[in-house]
Amino acid sequence: AEEGKAAGQGIFGGLAKLSIGKKGSGAGDPDDDDDEEEEEAPEEFKYLENRPAYGEEYEANVDGKPFEDYLLFRQDKRGGKKVKRVVGKFKGLVRVVLDENEAPLFDLDELLRPQTYKVRLYVLEAKNLTPMDVGFMGKQGKSDPYLVARLGKDTFNDKDNYQMDLVNADLYRCVEFNTELPGISQLEVAVMDYDDIGFDDLIGKTVIDLEDRWFDQRWQAMGQENLVAPEKDPSKARWATKPLEQRALYVPTSTAPQGQLTCWVDVLRPAEAAVFPADDVALPAAMVFEVRVVVWKTKDCVSMEALTHMNDMFAKVWAEGADKQETDTHWRAKGGKASFNWRMKFDVLLGHNARAMKFPYLHVQLWDGDIVKWNDVIGEGMMDLGKHYKKAYRTKAPVTLFGPKPKKSTAKKAAPAPPVDVHSPVPSQGSYHQLQDGGGGGGGGGGGD
Repeated sequence: AEEGKAAGQGIFGGLAKLSIGKKGSGAGDPDDDDDEEEEEAPEEFKYLENRPAYGEEYEANVDGKPFEDYLLFRQDKRGGKKVKRVVGKFKGLVRVVLDENEAPLFDLDELLRPQTYKVRLYVLEAKNLTPMDVGFMGKQGKSDPYLVARLGKDTFNDKDNYQMDLVNADLYRCVEFNTELPGISQLEVAVMDYDDIGFDDLIGKTVIDLEDRWFDQRWQAMGQENLVAPEKDPSKARWATKPLEQRALYVPTSTAPQGQLTCWVDVLRPAEAAVFPADDVALPAAMVFEVRVVVWKTKDCVSMEALTHMNDMFAKVWAEGADKQETDTHWRAKGGKASFNWRMKFDVLLGHNARAMKFPYLHVQLWDGDIVKWNDVIGEGMMDLGKHYKKAYRTKAPVTLFGPKPKKSTAKKAAPAPPVDVHSPVPSQGSYHQLQDGGGGGGGGGGGD
């Protein structure tokens, strides 16, 4: 088994036919991942549906490679010392047989006739990148990353779209190359750090051997169950779903990873590339939405004045990423009741990894104002607007949080009530929000879209 593991599975799975290098239950076999629950892909990322996801490189999830690799060295003298210099690499398959007439494991003619292929590299994210810029004033250092990909003499350089001050970068690019296999097969994917002065720095890179994939029967079979032929429905045509990898990035001077790259690779024949379009992995553009809030009235609020049992109440409200806003003050409010009918609008930026999407909270605070001394907080609370943000961003349409429920009717088809205008001062169409830290009552909720 150890010998088979070193030799690999053979071109087109040839060694697998001899039961060499097989595992009883390979941890990296996609068919053996029944215990792992696949996360459901978000609606905006349809290309991730039914795509296996590896937490590491593809090579670490398969037992052996179709070829054996041996570095070729040349001995030189430098400073009176003999040193070895790498001058090439032997890639092949060494096999010892008893009968010289024994049939080969694979068709040699296919290897002797290089064919043209379309290579599609999909890069989604770069995570945990090593900071290349020094941090100041106690702040963590960061980088200005951008993507570079090379295959032979062809280079894709995305320097114009570098991103500033990040250690986790959203790349979301599809890069296409043409190549011949067997032939130029070392696909190098690098993340660079942009510098205003001097040369850009290499953060880290990874190398994908396309021959080790294309000539491996296991990789060829991956995702075939999800292939949708264009003859059935051209609008739903989909290529086989190759695994999503987390590839470590390295630099020549260190064996420690400098970050991870989330990507996958497709290899297609020209005829297949013509009918199977590339997946659109570009992120939807971020959009500015307006959160509208009506602070209508309060009830059952704790009194901060022991003698008069009155409060001079006002409310502070803000959404993440927007400035705080305050209502006017209801002076001498009795019994914890105050009226405001105060409208507020907050601009929030919604998009992939936007701050408002990570912290989708509407903050509400109720205060008792004092002229002579400091103000006292009566209570505070937060409303989670996450699902409403996602719905608004996905549908690109207004979303009303609090509206009238459709009236029950005996009719077969009862028309639903129209959505409420959040500017209309109708208390029954709002919502009381319970505040914390002070045992106080709530500030009136409003609609949001």
